[in-house]
Amino acid sequence: MLSYEAYEKSVFDWLMAKHQADTNFTFTVRQSATKDSETDYFIGTKRSGYFATTFWSIPVNFPGSSGDAISLIFVLGESAYAYYFEFTQTQDPKDDQNRAVLELIKTIKNPLVEKYKLARKINETAKMYTVRIAGLKENYASLEDMYQDIDTQLPDMIAIVDQGILSVKQSMQRFTAHRVTPQEFVSLINRLNQRIEKHRNIVKEIAIAETSADTEKAINPITMPPLNQILYGPPGTGKTYNSINNALSIIEGKQEEELAQEDRATLKARYQQYVDRGQILFTTFHQSMSYEDFVEGIKPRFDESEDGSKQLIYEVESGLFKIACAHAAYHKYQAGQDNSQQKRLYTFDDLYASFIDHAQESLDNGERPTYKSLSGKETSIVKINRNGSIHALSKKSSGSRAPAPLTKENLQKLYDRYADISEIKSLSEVREVVGVVPRTTEFYAVFGGIKQYEHDHIKSLAETAEEQHSSEEIPASTELVNKFNSGVFQKAMAHPTLKAKPVVLIIDEINRGNVSAIFGELITLIEESKRAGRDEALEVILPYSKQKFSVPSNLYIVGTMNTADRSVEALDTALRRRFAFVEMMPRAELLADILIENINLQHILTRINERIKVLLDKDHQIGHSYLINVRSAKDLAHAFNNCIVPLLKEYFYRDEEKIALVLGAGFVEIENETMGGDLFPDVFNFRKPQSKPKLHILDASEDRIIDALNQLIG
Repeated sequence: MLSYEAYEKSVFDWLMAKHQADTNFTFTVRQSATKDSETDYFIGTKRSGYFATTFWSIPVNFPGSSGDAISLIFVLGESAYAYYFEFTQTQDPKDDQNRAVLELIKTIKNPLVEKYKLARKINETAKMYTVRIAGLKENYASLEDMYQDIDTQLPDMIAIVDQGILSVKQSMQRFTAHRVTPQEFVSLINRLNQRIEKHRNIVKEIAIAETSADTEKAINPITMPPLNQILYGPPGTGKTYNSINNALSIIEGKQEEELAQEDRATLKARYQQYVDRGQILFTTFHQSMSYEDFVEGIKPRFDESEDGSKQLIYEVESGLFKIACAHAAYHKYQAGQDNSQQKRLYTFDDLYASFIDHAQESLDNGERPTYKSLSGKETSIVKINRNGSIHALSKKSSGSRAPAPLTKENLQKLYDRYADISEIKSLSEVREVVGVVPRTTEFYAVFGGIKQYEHDHIKSLAETAEEQHSSEEIPASTELVNKFNSGVFQKAMAHPTLKAKPVVLIIDEINRGNVSAIFGELITLIEESKRAGRDEALEVILPYSKQKFSVPSNLYIVGTMNTADRSVEALDTALRRRFAFVEMMPRAELLADILIENINLQHILTRINERIKVLLDKDHQIGHSYLINVRSAKDLAHAFNNCIVPLLKEYFYRDEEKIALVLGAGFVEIENETMGGDLFPDVFNFRKPQSKPKLHILDASEDRIIDALNQLIG
């Protein structure tokens, strides 16, 4: 038997040989790598003994999505090899693309099952619609035999899927799906080779690097930035631009100087990855922003009942700040799970989803899943809501008693507290954990059912989780907020030394909103010493949801503030005290190498700002970003006419003389230089108005911008 690494390499070599024989035969390889998977060829993990490839590019995007909709999966058993084909998609698609993928799998299901054996029964009501086609044999002792059987099946599989794609595209023309093209394949292989080579070079240098890194850290230790900071300065100094580097510095633990050496496109790509995972959130404050938008508020929505009718209801909806707190609290919770001695290959979400699928299947067959309470009473599940809540009822309850709604979040709190049902000695312990006074009998019984189901299906839970999840997968924000509101993460948040991944909330133009009204009572909670788990930790009761609320210690707030904005003076004093302020002034030296027809842009910007500081103040200077991308006289004219001159007109409103003093004679002309002597009549001995030239600010065309700037320098 080969090792996992050797098995993966053998499959890769076999597929490459097929490509070399026919360049139209293409497949996918792993593109990004987490720790310990830097040299892996395919998506999968050694721990699970699975890895997979696909032959199509079919984008899927829904909460929990991590793999491909169609995969050829290779299995490494204890004493044999195996493979199967898997076709899977959510049964709750939210857009046309995901609906088309589900339609594709249902379209090709019949041709597949008519010709090949299913590896497992299709569950039509499960959250994921999955068709798994078995290999021609259950196990293989020889890889050559397995490759021959795949070669027998694969052409049929490709033909069936390609035909299915064409069929779906006839009704959904915007459906994106195609075989991996030769050009895409070359790009995939190049990135794979670069990653593997880079990692091997790192391994070779690691002994030297560790020694030098330890010495450097001792001399220049990396300190984490403050939890709350505001980047402030005049317009155009790159505050929003640098907020990306700032956020990456916080999350990756790198110095901003180090990040500045990297390619901007690479930084932006990494930034977007963190945004997609919910580790970076972005918003812009404005005059209409309110507490109800930022923290929580009562919002209307239409609720559709089971009979299809719609009703307008009002419910408490969480704002961006609360969502950011939920993501930060989740990472605290995950850090606690990673440190736990009972670390599992699957999550409670995996277990619960499988449990309610099993329970719903029983209900569909007319059978109510029944479990024992602490006193021995039988308690049955009578219904499962669309949101996944379980309705259970003790059989000895009075007929008028309605089934108890048991939320997933409260059951998770029991799961996190007790490793086994036998640890619960009284219902008061259940009441203390879930925080709900009635129906502790039903909570105990259903929790016992979940633990028994886990015991009976632990192997399949682990296998399914390894197939469907990646280490970077994050639950949807709505689910995290529900758990945050219910207190699932509370214990982890209160842990003083738990090291968790940071979450960064970027607030652009923070001074343009009414900060006191937007933050409300939470202005106190964002202080470092008042965060959850700190010595002076505080919590408040939110006004709408009436829930306890505290701010996680791993949530970082990065604001930007334009000092030239008239609303800057209204910035709340309490906010100023709770934030560290990082000044960002114009950096004319960044323009030193930009010469446009012998005009040095560094000299231009420096001269303009020197004059502004004398006529106004340093907070109204012009930032370097307006000129950083100038490459021609045309660009230069555009920058002045559309950015710099309008800004100066705002700074010196109706004071063209000062604008002329800043820009020089090349940007102005004099209108009505002299007044006619007969304009005003002689009226007694009244003094006539003195002649005063009227200045007009000119647009500098591409032809005359260089001459105008030469006059500006003087």
